[in-house]
Order: sequence, then C-alpha cells, then structure tokens
Amino acid sequence: MTLKHSWLKGKRVYLPTTVANGCILGVSVTDSASPEALREGYQTFQQEALQLDPSYAPITANHDGWLAIQIAMKVLFPTVNLILCFLHAVLKIQKSCRRTPEILKNLTGMLWAAYKQPNKTRFQKSLRKLRKWTKKNVTSPELRQKVFKVCRNAPKFGLCFSGILSHQ
Repeated sequence: MTLKHSWLKGKRVYLPTTVANGCILGVSVTDSASPEALREGYQTFQQEALQLDPSYAPITANHDGWLAIQIAMKVLFPTVNLILCFLHAVLKIQKSCRRTPEILKNLTGMLWAAYKQPNKTRFQKSLRKLRKWTKKNVTSPELRQKVFKVCRNAPKFGLCFSGILSHQ
C-alpha cells in the first residue's frame, strides 16, 4: 500500500495505490489524505479483489508508514497484518547521505544485510550492530536519527519473520 500524490486541474490529489507482483491493483483519486478519504480510495481495490474472490482477505500488506493508510486498511481488512516497508526506510536514509558516498555505501550495505537475515533474532542483532556503527561513524544528527528510527521500528519490519508469510 502506498500513497502517491499528484495534481489535477491545479489541485493536489492523492492516489491510494495497491501493488502486488508487478501489477497495480485498484487505484482511485481522493482529494484528501485523511483516513476516511483513503478508506474510500482503497475500497476500489477491496471491491475489485472481492469480485475476483468473494472470500478475499489479505494476510499481510506492506505500507509506507502513513498512519492514515494503516487506519484505512484495518477498517477495510480487519485481520490484515501490516508490515512497514523496509525499502521506504532505506530510501529515506539514502536521500540524507548522498553527499557522503562512503557512509551511504556502508549504511546501505548494512541495512540490506539486516533485511536479508534468515530470522527475527539475527535481523535484530544486525540492526543493533548498525546502531552501534552509526553512533561511531555518522556525525549528521539528521541521518543518525533516521538510522535510529529504523532500529526502533525493528518490530514493525520484523513481522515478516513471524511465520505469517509461510502460510501463503
């Protein structure tokens, strides 16, 4: 689940978007990014999915961190497990350290190494190592805070290690 924004006739609009397996599933346009507006927007996806399979209920949904998206998805699919998108976190960090290519290379490498760990314990251990490395090597307060936020959000990313995905 992601929320794109654009302009329509000079007015900002929002595009609640659902993507899976390289396919865009149900996109609509809303004039607000409120939970109510996003619920209506993501309802397009819900209706299309239910037309194909009346018993459809997603097990997981990856989202980009917007609280309004999380609220909307839980209203539409109460049993869905929401997983914070690791890619969005990495992209935010990369954007903050473009001027320091060596730091960028190290951080990106450690982030993806953590993500590729085979279980939650090793994932969390990798993030602790990343946090320690960041304290020692990163001087930018803004960048440090973004890395620390990823570390604090470990449980939201780590849901993918909980066994939920093995049932699909």
